[in-house]
Amino acid sequence: MNLIKMSEQLNQRSGEPQTHAFIRKLASKKFEELNWPSKKMELWRYSPTHKLQGDYLPQINAISEDKKDVTTNKNPLDFNAIQATLRASLKDFIDPRFETIIIHQGQIILSEDSKNGLISPHFQIISLKKALEQGLIDSSSFKTEENKLEALNLSYFEDGYFLKINEQAKLKKPLHLIYLHSSDSSSNPLFQTRFVVSCAKGSEATLIETHMVTSSLESNAHGVSGSSWNNSTSLIQIEDEAHLNFIQWSETPASHQDTHRTHITLQNKSKLHYLQGIFCEGWKRNELNIRTEGSDAEMIIHSFGFSQKDGVIDQPSRIEFSNSANQCQQIFKNLLTDQSRAIFNGFIKIHPAGQKTDCSQLHQSLLLSSTAEVDTKPELEIYADDVKATHGATVGSLNPDELFYFQSRGISEEKVRSMLCLGFLMELCDELTVKSVPNYLKSRIKEFWMKDFQ
Repeated sequence: MNLIKMSEQLNQRSGEPQTHAFIRKLASKKFEELNWPSKKMELWRYSPTHKLQGDYLPQINAISEDKKDVTTNKNPLDFNAIQATLRASLKDFIDPRFETIIIHQGQIILSEDSKNGLISPHFQIISLKKALEQGLIDSSSFKTEENKLEALNLSYFEDGYFLKINEQAKLKKPLHLIYLHSSDSSSNPLFQTRFVVSCAKGSEATLIETHMVTSSLESNAHGVSGSSWNNSTSLIQIEDEAHLNFIQWSETPASHQDTHRTHITLQNKSKLHYLQGIFCEGWKRNELNIRTEGSDAEMIIHSFGFSQKDGVIDQPSRIEFSNSANQCQQIFKNLLTDQSRAIFNGFIKIHPAGQKTDCSQLHQSLLLSSTAEVDTKPELEIYADDVKATHGATVGSLNPDELFYFQSRGISEEKVRSMLCLGFLMELCDELTVKSVPNYLKSRIKEFWMKDFQ
């Protein structure tokens, strides 16, 4: 399996920027040097790495015989028609209280005028190509980080967007970016995206990032023919005194692999409330890497997920405190049934300059099946002596006393179990202070639960 054999086609396209070709060539070289993920590696010890061994076909803009660019779409894009189709198929995900931006096959689907970007008084979202041309981002946004899958992502760099929240801007409505991947091919498609966010000094925003896979543009059904793989990256920079609520939403269908990397850096007196929601029948892996580059930053890191069948929720987390007086609360919760699994590897490192750090880490799993499995490994590495750092992990089933309490009051066992499970998952949503977002998230949880878990 040679996953990067097609990447050279991108460099041969007419008018292709030299910067893009340079990024891809460096990444391809690094891809060849690094080892493939395997159970011999600590961070992949419990992961189903065999699922990445299929004959996947990277989805790119191909080259015709006369060297003219032709996209994977057979017909020119009719943005108005596509927008109507997408909004109809995604009606359950679109909330009128949000600013919804749909990105399909690497293009913003709003109108012909906005296909290359969207600019408002408070923010702008443009392609990474334009961001590079305008000097809004530099080479730091294209590092392989000694990561094989990151190198793979950059080897096909062409599909990505840059979001800039302007200085002192206060976004009144949450921004909801929906990445929609679809393929009409019967082969196993490999989708790759890159999303870079800059929250300028003093800005405040709420951002929701959703990745979805459909069999075709006209299809409402999740999943593609055969197996599919989404290998994507999100890079977030939160500058001094900026405040970001960042929600990552994922519904991973069976026979789908999703390997995602989320890199976040925080500057002085910045605030981050991160919430991840995972609904999984396939394999969802999110490598969360957070680093403080200033002091007095505040972080709330929350994640909840539930899985059924043989789904796998895979969550390596690494948080580094490089400066003093930073705070972080980290809670991961998973609900598992059937033969599903949860994997958590939580690593916290406090550098010598990280005095006055206050951080906590908790992983909780609720098992609804005797065949469900949890592998959890919390780690602390501390080089400062004036800190507060705790970690813990709990694994169990529904509390029989709580079941008895509600049943003794005339509530059926089935309804009690549903109530307790939904409460377990929804609890972290209430920590968000942004109006409308908790209710939206709870409605998605309830709909998924009623459809697939009842």
